[in-house]
Amino acid sequence: MHPKQRIAGIGLMVTIFFLTVLSAAGLYLANQVNNAQHGSNYDLNIARAYYAAFSGLEWGIYSTSHALPCGSVANPSTLNTFSTYGLSVKVSCTTNSYTEGTDTINLTTIVSLAQFGVFPSLDYVQRQMTVTMQH
Repeated sequence: MHPKQRIAGIGLMVTIFFLTVLSAAGLYLANQVNNAQHGSNYDLNIARAYYAAFSGLEWGIYSTSHALPCGSVANPSTLNTFSTYGLSVKVSCTTNSYTEGTDTINLTTIVSLAQFGVFPSLDYVQRQMTVTMQH
């Protein structure tokens, strides 16, 4: 057996090794790109939920400031539930009356809850904002 014949088979093994390493690196990079894209979408949904909850809070403040009724402490009323961009926004309020001396103070608490997705899923996002105002 000549030395040239033994070396001729090594080229195939080196080629298979490099193809395996390059394909593994390609799969790794594809996975990293997919994870980055999922993280970016998740961040976008977090921002959407924040602004949806904030706008629901503003809507609740406007509604209660313009004489729309609010529920009692035992039975809070839901002012509105609406959906946008896959987000569900629920706005509710309660009114409590307190007496200080001869003055009666009415405090209204408005809660805005924005949700995207279903709870155990990986893309689930929830933001809640609360405001208490005197009127």
